[in-house]
Amino acid sequence: MKKFLFFVLSALLLLSSSVAALAADEYEAKTDDLSAYGQKTHAANYIASVPDIDGKVEEGEYGEALHILNGYDANDKSQYWNGMQENDRFKIADTVPEKATLYMAYDETSLYIAAVVVDDNHYTPGEGEAIWDGDYLEFDVGFRFDGTADGMLDRVRLAFGISNSNTPYSYVATASSYCQYPVLSEIAGFAATRNESSNTTVYEAELPWKDLTGSDEVPERGFFMYQLGVAHSDLKDLAVANSTKAYLGCLRYAALIPAGVIADSAKIGMHIFTVDKTVLPTTEPPATEPPVTNPPATEPPATQPVVTEPAATEPAVTEPTTTAPVTTEPAGNEGGVNPIAIILIVAGVAIVAIVVVTMLKIKKAK
Repeated sequence: MKKFLFFVLSALLLLSSSVAALAADEYEAKTDDLSAYGQKTHAANYIASVPDIDGKVEEGEYGEALHILNGYDANDKSQYWNGMQENDRFKIADTVPEKATLYMAYDETSLYIAAVVVDDNHYTPGEGEAIWDGDYLEFDVGFRFDGTADGMLDRVRLAFGISNSNTPYSYVATASSYCQYPVLSEIAGFAATRNESSNTTVYEAELPWKDLTGSDEVPERGFFMYQLGVAHSDLKDLAVANSTKAYLGCLRYAALIPAGVIADSAKIGMHIFTVDKTVLPTTEPPATEPPVTNPPATEPPATQPVVTEPAATEPAVTEPTTTAPVTTEPAGNEGGVNPIAIILIVAGVAIVAIVVVTMLKIKKAK
């Protein structure tokens, strides 16, 4: 009976652990492993030198590009168009930027992002939320993926734009349904420039880790997406433009997760970026040496010269000496052997002999 109970309990324990493992795998699949639906993982670049936030991306300043978006590709599951649908006169490929190159780098203090957008028409009409009424770059970043309608509620939503007078705009969406865990309230460093001859717009921003996560600790990974907004002025056929709404849509570098994969509605599949913390410099407290204490300087005491006066000499008085008779006594035992020591040595030897003899007799008697 005891053996039977033992086997039953063992089987139950094994079964419960298997069920827990399967549940954990299912949870991970629903929250993290979305690669089958187009989610990508990218490695951010560690940089030893802080980039200049000046609206220029120099060669090697951010390392290799994190991602390059070459227009719109309906067959690429890692991106999708969100907005006005194609029809006979409106083509998404005709309105989206020709190319966008995203850079992402980091050091022990900040995350740095830069984007180079090639677009023949890339302007926004104003600052704040008005950025979204024109052509813009939006960058979303967060560190916790959940089952909410947009993939995550703790993400920071940043919008960047530039006016037709080359005024750069940046905006942090802290009061939206997408950002219920706002940490970042303003961007530490931001720059945007426009070059008409090359149809190129450059965005750069510095995002301190503490402003993103609320902690100085560098995370090992995060979630992100970026999107390029398209305004009606990008339409080749202006007759299609909706005069009441300048915004047509956006090309998102994000995976569109089908309904039911995470919950009951479609989700934004945020892509993943990883951080290699092993390359970060280690900060060790400087070695402290005990302070060197010098003994106080001592000066020799002032010495006064000794004045020696000649001693007064008196004439010596000579008296006749008397010689006492020498008495001779018998010499003692000085320097010889002490007789008491001899007696003690002999006594000790005798005692030892007695003990030895006694022990021999006892042994014979046995």
